Amino acid sequence: MMTDAKFGWTDFYMEFAGKLLAYRENRGPLVEFVRGLCRREGFPYLDNHPNSDGTTGLQDICPFTTMGTFNRGISNANRQKIALELGEFLRVTEPPPNSFEGIPTLNNQTSVVPWGNTGVDTLWQVFADAIQLADSDTDRTRQSFVGLYDQAQSVKGVGVNLTIGLFWIRPYQYPTLDSKSTEYIASSLAVTLPSPIPPPGREYLELADNLKGRFAEADSPVRSFQELSFAAYGEPTTSIPTSSVWLVRAGADGEYEGSALDHGLSMVDWGAPDVTGVVDKDAVWDLIRQKFPDESNNRIGSITSQLASFLLDMREGDIVVLPMKTQSGRVALGRITGPYAYQEVSGDWFHTRQVDWIRTDVPKLDFGEDLQASLNHPRTIFRIQSNGAEQRIAELLSGNGATQPPLEPPEVSLYNLQNIIDEGCFLELSRLETILGRLKVKKNLILQGPPGTGKTWLAKKLAFALIGQKDDSRVRRFQFHPNLSYEDFILGYRPNDESKLTLVKGPFLETVTRARGNQSNDYVIVIEEINRGNPAQIFGEMLTLLEADKRNSNEALTLAYSSSDSDQSVHIPENLYVIGTMNVADRSIALVDLALRRRFAFVDLEPVFGDVWRNWVRDQCGIPRDFLTTIEERMTALNNRIADYPSLGLQFRVGHSYVTPTPGTQIANPTEWFRDVVDTEIGPLLDEYWFDNLTEAKNAKAELLSGL
Repeated sequence: MMTDAKFGWTDFYMEFAGKLLAYRENRGPLVEFVRGLCRREGFPYLDNHPNSDGTTGLQDICPFTTMGTFNRGISNANRQKIALELGEFLRVTEPPPNSFEGIPTLNNQTSVVPWGNTGVDTLWQVFADAIQLADSDTDRTRQSFVGLYDQAQSVKGVGVNLTIGLFWIRPYQYPTLDSKSTEYIASSLAVTLPSPIPPPGREYLELADNLKGRFAEADSPVRSFQELSFAAYGEPTTSIPTSSVWLVRAGADGEYEGSALDHGLSMVDWGAPDVTGVVDKDAVWDLIRQKFPDESNNRIGSITSQLASFLLDMREGDIVVLPMKTQSGRVALGRITGPYAYQEVSGDWFHTRQVDWIRTDVPKLDFGEDLQASLNHPRTIFRIQSNGAEQRIAELLSGNGATQPPLEPPEVSLYNLQNIIDEGCFLELSRLETILGRLKVKKNLILQGPPGTGKTWLAKKLAFALIGQKDDSRVRRFQFHPNLSYEDFILGYRPNDESKLTLVKGPFLETVTRARGNQSNDYVIVIEEINRGNPAQIFGEMLTLLEADKRNSNEALTLAYSSSDSDQSVHIPENLYVIGTMNVADRSIALVDLALRRRFAFVDLEPVFGDVWRNWVRDQCGIPRDFLTTIEERMTALNNRIADYPSLGLQFRVGHSYVTPTPGTQIANPTEWFRDVVDTEIGPLLDEYWFDNLTEAKNAKAELLSGL
């Protein structure tokens, strides 16, 4: 890959295209996310998208339109922000570029390719074939690409835009034929362009080959399509300062802004342990728990995509000023010591920077007037433009300035099974006692059941009840997916900052190490959708060690990877427990193999209504009991219908969570609320169940809403 900074966008764009390809056959989630992105970011051009049936509003989307959301005539900051959000959604690990110089864009008025939802399938096909041709250039792949390229050119609104999109997805293979690039090709490279522009597919590939030959000539001013585009668009006119002081803002009362709590810190973004390795793990955890006693680890100090765009502007050596969430108003001072990354930790993805926290005990008022005034700045994170503040920070970092003793750690709240019931579990206490008892004996437990039965919610609550405290530092959550591997979860080689491979522990082995080092405390790993991956492959030899009777050093096994500085053998300690969840109604998930079944206790969760459910929803949300009785009767009738249907059965019933609002949510109009739930949640689920008999789904929805 290119190492020149001005071509740093290449890796992000190529990985983005590869991840986007996974939505070719299932575009619904992608369309829904892009429409939401339009509303959040305030660019309605896709929401106003005209369809072939005369309606408006995005119903389908092609891959080039998706990438076009951040490749239009908008500011670099907005391009970066949109790229970040889409990258998050697609699980792209490469960071978006700091600069978009030299990357051709679509016209804001014609950046939907194509209009009217016609030709979308064709564009997905040419998108896939273009990637295949770039990876394997053969006569067969060329012939297939040419046919689809020519077919796509017949779609309204495509034209030159297609060559721009092909350049985005594989910039080393395909030239962009926008006006600036074609002018440069003709004038500076003296290469004859085909006519018309864009040319047919065969001529387009011939032009690409001719340009590659020109790049190899001694007098060529550029050596690649990336350099060609960059030269055509000219050198950038702005630069980012190489050293700055950054303030992460808290609210006036010392509380973090709500907008900064959408994505979690959970051992990541500002240099926390287990990802960056720049500070002592225990010390950081102690600091976090002291400063944020009321927040879960998945929400402590979290940052939104807006914040992440600033992370990309930061440079190593820059200073971070972090107001802590305490009544004393103290702040932490640190120096950025590592690059930006977007990483997966315990099933969640986070924007990260390595920060060496040098001072965590500095009073806010000790910074002087310049910085103190900045604390009320409306931006959540921004570069401080103040020589006085920078000078004072330099003094504090060098050791000058008053300090205060650390805060006393707060008391950790106790937690038991009754707390689970109080928080909205509708199972009887005796049932919860049985489930917890099985977890203690077996060490490994899977909660399985139909959608909406509260599996994920209950898994974490059971973990708290097991350890006896609401302590997120001892409960680690993860989610399995088809691409997850042993190297991701247990142990594998990863490149370090010097581009050398080093052996890195995955989240499971990290938790094993922590539990073995603190035998007086229990630890829990919660694995959501445990059967979405390949458990035998992901766990490897750990699958054997999970057995309750092998939780001792005598049963230790040598790992698949080892080195002189790694553990040569490992066993899982008795104080580490595993709770998994499993949706038994998803047809796309493979059955669990017998090896996994033998090591886990399985607990079935079912839809639960009755007096406990009605009373809780009435008290929490203000819905009249009579109306809740009506909902219960209709949901029960629906579930009986599903259970009796030949191709469905008990595992496809609809859980109570669908009709259980978030605690404390006051429902002003219960009828309208229930109608919305049926239309947007239960209805689409029934359409999926009865995909081969939509009349059945329609009748079932009608019965739910009859007479309301």
